[in-house]
Amino acid sequence: MVGDFNVVGMVVFISLGLFLFACKKESPNSNNPLIGKWVSPYGLDNYWEFTSEENVTFFAKGSVIPGNVTHNINKPGERYEETVYGPLKYRYSVVKDTVKFETYGSLNNKVYRVQGAMREGNTLYIWNYKTLPGIENHIDEVSYYCLDGAKCASTTNRKVTVIVESGLKGAVHIALGQNDGTPYETDSDGNPVITVDQGTIHKSTLPWHPAYMTHNAFDFVVKDCEDGTLTDLNDWGHDAYRKKANDMYGSDTVNFESPDYLLSAFSLGFNQYARDMLDYEFGEYISGQVASFSIDYLTDQYNYKEYMKKVKSKGEEIKG
Repeated sequence: MVGDFNVVGMVVFISLGLFLFACKKESPNSNNPLIGKWVSPYGLDNYWEFTSEENVTFFAKGSVIPGNVTHNINKPGERYEETVYGPLKYRYSVVKDTVKFETYGSLNNKVYRVQGAMREGNTLYIWNYKTLPGIENHIDEVSYYCLDGAKCASTTNRKVTVIVESGLKGAVHIALGQNDGTPYETDSDGNPVITVDQGTIHKSTLPWHPAYMTHNAFDFVVKDCEDGTLTDLNDWGHDAYRKKANDMYGSDTVNFESPDYLLSAFSLGFNQYARDMLDYEFGEYISGQVASFSIDYLTDQYNYKEYMKKVKSKGEEIKG
């Protein structure tokens, strides 16, 4: 009996030990929101795969990036340095809802990129940071990825309505997450509504979210100053706008009376202007993320960005 008890006890002990070991082994992954393969909804040839607490693969445009090819690292005031990164490794830290991680080469131990991420269920947002002096922690470009094999929305339900006064043209800068900013309202669906009534600059208490940049979430509405009626504007993300502009300049038969070419709001992205210039425009130091837009006609928009370009329409030449 004693022998049987010892055998049973040993089996229970071993089973319990294996269970505890398995839990211990899996617990780091459960606390790391990056673990998994994250695929771009726009193409299976673009994905991130975090396979462990330190190993990661970034696959884009048909190859592993940066891979085993030679890269040039620029050093201010010095000749560039040639290096090979090899397979990537990463280190990460979690601050509130943001995961900040840096990738580095396993062959040279040099940092490749410093990036931020936010996970919401089966969606992972990943962004780069600006590297200019004074704005190192400001968001640059944002992409989003879906957990491989899981359902993930191809568009976001997050929408921000921006109301501007009629007659307003030019750059509009909206500083988000400002403690002393103007409180935002919400519509019947719970989406935020921002009213820009101080010219082309606006400070809002609306917190920044990466979805605002990845899905062209801003909808612009013009408010008539006399009767208060609201009219929707065309809204173009910078990628869609660039494609539309390229199509326009590649054709001699563009119809400029088409709604696509009328007054529109174009996304210029986050933190696309020098921060000292924005500080001057706002009249104070501005921290956090600033979304910039331009309200104008497509022809004027493109001429502004591509000076000296020409296009022919209706037999007339429009010069930049």
